[in-house]
Order: sequence, then C-alpha cells, then structure tokens
Amino acid sequence: MKKLTPALPIGALLSCLFWINLASAQTPDPRDSVIIESKTVNPGAGKPAARIKVLITNKDTLTNVNLGLIEKSLTGGAYMILARPRTYDSVVTKLTSTLPFYKYFKGTGYNDVSPDTFVISSFVDPNDPATFEPPNTVRKALLEIKFDTIRSAIGTLALDSLKSFGGNRVQFVSMVNESFYDVPVNFVKGIITVEAPPPPPPPCLDANGDGEFTTVDIVTALNCVFLGEGDCGPISTPADIVALLYFLFSDAPQPQIPPVCD
Repeated sequence: MKKLTPALPIGALLSCLFWINLASAQTPDPRDSVIIESKTVNPGAGKPAARIKVLITNKDTLTNVNLGLIEKSLTGGAYMILARPRTYDSVVTKLTSTLPFYKYFKGTGYNDVSPDTFVISSFVDPNDPATFEPPNTVRKALLEIKFDTIRSAIGTLALDSLKSFGGNRVQFVSMVNESFYDVPVNFVKGIITVEAPPPPPPPCLDANGDGEFTTVDIVTALNCVFLGEGDCGPISTPADIVALLYFLFSDAPQPQIPPVCD
C-alpha cells in the first residue's frame, strides 16, 4: 500500500472531519455501518461496571472512525455514567491494532445527567499502512466504551447518533476512507436495559461463596464429592452433580432451586 501524507496539518484535518458534513446528501452504502451494542446490565459500580461494544462493517479501507454519541434515558430513569477520568484511554478500550495514531475524546457535553454527549475519534498513522483499517464484510468489534456506574433505576437508555454539536447540525457518526473522503454510514443505536440483579443463590449452590452460581461452583462440588475436599453439605453424590449440571445448562424451564437443595 502506498504511504499517504495528509495535505493538511493534523489540526486542520481534524477541523474538516468534525465540522464539514461532506456526505450529507448521500445515501449510505449497505456495506458501511456502525452498530452500538444493545445489552442488558445490572445496577452497580466498577472499573468498569459496563462495557458497550462498537462494531463496524466497511467496504473501503479506513483512515478514521468518528463517533459523536448522545446518551439518554428512555424509561424508568435508567442511566449509566461514563468512566473517569474523561480521557480516551480511560473511556475507550481498543479492540484492534488499527487507527492508533491520533486518539481523540471530547466530553465537555457530558455532565452525568441525561442527555449527555461525547465524541470519540481515532486515526491512522499516514506513514504506516499497518494502521489502516481494512475492509470488513462482516461485523467487526472496533472498540468498547466503558461506564463506571450503572444507576439503580430500572428501565432503558439509548446510545444514539449525535446530530448536532455546538449549535451546528451535523451527522457526527462517520468513517473516512483512504482518500480522506467522508463515508456516510448506516447507524444502529444501542438500547441498554437496566434490570434488577437476580437474587443470590441458596448457600448449597454457592459453593465458593461469591454470591453467584456458576461453573466454578460445579467444580468445587466435583472436588468435594469425588476428592473429599471441603464440606459437601446436601450435594454429596454423583447424582447431585448431574442434577446441578442439568439445572445450570439446560434450556428447559427450571425451578429457582434444584431438588438437591430441598
């Protein structure tokens, strides 16, 4: 691939990319898309408390992916708070080695109250072809957006495309090809559902005491039943292990507590 050097200084290039909508009259090609992951989360806090993937498809080799997003509560007051500190590396986890040269984050429109706005953008090194994002015919996870708080209100919220910034009407989710032309995209917003966490499992299921019933508990029970490690409690036979495995992995409707805990 021929090495490219932008004709404009990086500051001027950024200005052009952010404030000029070169493709506003174009219909996006079906092969070009930006998809924000939709998922269900539970209230809580952490580093991070939630990760939301951004996926792309693209017919062209890319030199930039630009995300201008608005977060807004839809129902029930549900809301997540973007990770701190408000820097690119704190808010974003890159999932590829491409577009690493200039990483941009703007969070002046984010004050932890719905609606909030923020911008994420990343660029190639014009002199390093390995940093260009190649065409993707199937969805590719490009990055994750991190949130450090999921508020306790139950409901839904959206991560949508930002259509205006600083009073200017723009389409603020876009990609830029290797000729430095804006590529309009089909955008799919993310709908995040905040639901109450499940009740903790009964003690007989929580073999390792972490408040969840997972395969780790199955392994702990196996070691107890077959190796005599620890206090097996009511789970004391191979048949009990089989019942637990069926309870954990079967798609059939199950009671909240399997028979071995009665």
